[in-house]
Amino acid sequence: MDISKYKPEETDKSSAVGKFINDYFIEPSFISAITYLNLFILYFVLAIVILGREPSPFLMFFYLPVIYMISMMRKSRMETNRLEIAHRIPQFADALANALSLGQTLEAAFKQATYYLRGKIQKELNLLVLKNALGRNIGQLLRDLDSRFPNTGFVYLISLLEAYSELGVGISPLLKKISITLAEREKAESKIKTILSAGSGYAKLTIVIFSLIFVVLGFLLKKQIVLLFTPTLEPILIFLCIWTGIGILVVMRITSLEFARNFALVPLIKNFKQSEKMTFDDFLKYSGVQWTPFKRKLLLATPLLVGFFVSYLTSRFNDGPIAILFGFILGTAMCWGLIKYIIKGMFEDQLIKLIETFPDLLQIFSIGLNSGLNVYLAFEFAVDALKENSPRLLLEELTRTKFAIECGENPSVTWQKLADKLPFETVVDFSDIMVIAPMHGESIINSINHMILSYQEKKLTLIEKKAVSLSQIVIPLIIAAFFPLFVFVIFAPLFIRISDVFH
Repeated sequence: MDISKYKPEETDKSSAVGKFINDYFIEPSFISAITYLNLFILYFVLAIVILGREPSPFLMFFYLPVIYMISMMRKSRMETNRLEIAHRIPQFADALANALSLGQTLEAAFKQATYYLRGKIQKELNLLVLKNALGRNIGQLLRDLDSRFPNTGFVYLISLLEAYSELGVGISPLLKKISITLAEREKAESKIKTILSAGSGYAKLTIVIFSLIFVVLGFLLKKQIVLLFTPTLEPILIFLCIWTGIGILVVMRITSLEFARNFALVPLIKNFKQSEKMTFDDFLKYSGVQWTPFKRKLLLATPLLVGFFVSYLTSRFNDGPIAILFGFILGTAMCWGLIKYIIKGMFEDQLIKLIETFPDLLQIFSIGLNSGLNVYLAFEFAVDALKENSPRLLLEELTRTKFAIECGENPSVTWQKLADKLPFETVVDFSDIMVIAPMHGESIINSINHMILSYQEKKLTLIEKKAVSLSQIVIPLIIAAFFPLFVFVIFAPLFIRISDVFH
């Protein structure tokens, strides 16, 4: 079976403006669209017209919670849809396997299996069947669908359904295995989300309680609240509001599944960080961002621009050349350090994505072996399946390994190089299996499946432990975020009045 013809085509690029309008104002309900469109206007009216405040640059700081609110509303809606689809994809795969095993055509099997889906994804799959009937490649259509509904399990179906013309009903048992695998993954994620939901629930409840307290204080202490906007107290109020906003962001972040997963998997990338001495250019290359020459120049120019801005602010208070030069150096150095920290964090995120992606590759690799492919074709089958979703570092090493196998390099050397370049637990274990299993007459497929199962159990245990520890620090963080602002709003006007009396 020649799988070289199954390489993905170039995806159509749609308008970013069109996607924005569709995601925010067409697909959502009318109420949601009005909310997204008018939230900034509503805030402007409340902050300036109703409260009688004159426009001030400091009011821009209060837009940050509004922007965050919009982002959270959109992410919450998208995550709810993703979970619903991910929950139903195993049933879809199982129904597809049953229909194909009865001798139905792929088109008829798709129509029958979509009964188990709901909402937009059901419409999209029905449209996919129509496009496939008109001659479009089903693999490319599924890749487009996976990019629109990521992390839902479609990646497991793409390469297998591409090979339908070669395998026929022989893919039914493999679809059954995929259905079981996806159901287990969904069950594991639900378990972790249940643990995190306790901390997230406490966080949201505490935030609502503190917010209601401040609203009540605003009505009961109108005269005292006015004093907070005096030139003496307004900068402190702004700082404490920013402090509270940062605290809320931190709490919402640490109670997310993504953070718990990343936090748990960070220790697994230590070996790579210790063995590989990466330069800043390497961090940029493997950060997951396509750095065009313009973007690189802009990135390198940013510290200088920040340095000039800080030196300008310094000149407003002290126009001495030494103070201005110190402000420029300090601003440039701090901005450059922050940029390096952010880029390094993006690189580490890609390493964690590599750890998450590799077991998926092994699942597809074992599917290829189950389909009767040899090691090289099965490996090519898996690499092509995850080409669009793999971190660049992983894709480079997999491509090099695939080329080495094709050229007839000694297998022990090939797999040892892969383990040396990517010293992660799953990669090293996989390389050992590929070298040792054939020598002892063991089944590579069984060894890989046992390894994946063991890794998933270990990962789930790590994430559960981290999720429990994170949920325990939610309340202290909320108190640390709100308490300074609460004390300031209550007692600062009182101290101002007392000082006015004595003066």
